[in-house]
Amino acid sequence: MPIYERGGAFQVSVGSGAARKRETTSTRAEAEALELALLAELRDEKLRRVAARAQGDPAKTVGHAVEAAIRDHWLDTKSRRTTELNVRDIAAILGWDRPLVSLMTSDVDDAVAELIERGITGSTINRKLSALSVSLRNARRKGWVKDLPDILRRKESECRIGWYTEETEKLMLDTCERLGLNALANFITVGIDTGFRRTEMLRLVPADLAGGLVILHAGETKSGKARAVPATESVVAVFEAAKGVGSPRVFQSLTDSILRSQWSQLREALHREQDPFFIVHTLRHTTATRLAFAGATAPQIMAFMGHSSLQVSQKYIHLAAEHVKGIEVLLTRKAPRVVSAPLPTPLPVPAQPAAGDPTEAPCDTKPATNPLFRQSFSISGPSQYRVTNQQFSGFSLGNLGGPWQKT
Repeated sequence: MPIYERGGAFQVSVGSGAARKRETTSTRAEAEALELALLAELRDEKLRRVAARAQGDPAKTVGHAVEAAIRDHWLDTKSRRTTELNVRDIAAILGWDRPLVSLMTSDVDDAVAELIERGITGSTINRKLSALSVSLRNARRKGWVKDLPDILRRKESECRIGWYTEETEKLMLDTCERLGLNALANFITVGIDTGFRRTEMLRLVPADLAGGLVILHAGETKSGKARAVPATESVVAVFEAAKGVGSPRVFQSLTDSILRSQWSQLREALHREQDPFFIVHTLRHTTATRLAFAGATAPQIMAFMGHSSLQVSQKYIHLAAEHVKGIEVLLTRKAPRVVSAPLPTPLPVPAQPAAGDPTEAPCDTKPATNPLFRQSFSISGPSQYRVTNQQFSGFSLGNLGGPWQKT
């Protein structure tokens, strides 16, 4: 009997050994209720232990793994401060309170994409990934997690940006329709047309569309600052559909976990499981890249995307420039058209003065410069003759046929 009466009080004892639980109440009714509660706790703990043996401990989080790694691996090392900063940075992106058993490869890919957007170099990203890898392997050693996500290292000079072409976008939307993932299709459309982050879109409500703008209020963005972007027709249609059915949120059927699950279905359907750039965050990169290709300036991209600095926006301008390198060959004529210029008029040769003549001047060479082409040419002859260059602005060097001016 797990309930014992002792000195007018009732003691409840359930379990055995280290798992034994004992508490005391003043009445039998309270003791019976307490017994049921303690038995339920024991069942839950048993289930957690079974789950821990199968896949890990669902109570352990990314934060637990990081703190344990700092204590077990880096506490007495010279590089502790730098390593701790690196691992805490990527853990904050993943989510400090995220359960380890729910951590997927796509989550790590999303975190890397976030670091790339900040302009972090490949070598620095690798140091953060290395610290994360140590933390996760240490957690597996403790039995907190069984399966670890694949962590793809970057090339040391790599800071690549992936984006979706219009053809890929259409393929994604068609596949979503085929799979019945209509909410995900709308999420993709709004993501590309606004450049909002995943968490920003999941919080959108129909009232955030006002005056042709989609508004993110202060405190709802990564920087904490308010931002508004013009709404495309497609975005307006998604908001109006949500408003028409009385939905509290624009993407009411999507939560963070459901979004990840549906995105995994899309990846598998398109056979893009091994593509590190086929992630939700690439929707945002696609927005900035398309703006750059369309001719938007870095300040315009910065304002639209809510970037923290102009340097981040400038990457997309450079990307657009790299994208058009080499296409000048399309303008090359098969047979270049060359117009021959007439030869210059010879310089008149004056009569040679007699020896000892005071008007005699030495023969020299004076440079003259065409101001348009910034090239120099020389004229040989008596110094009392020169070319008036201003007469030739806009002409080629082959057109120097005069006029001459006596000094």
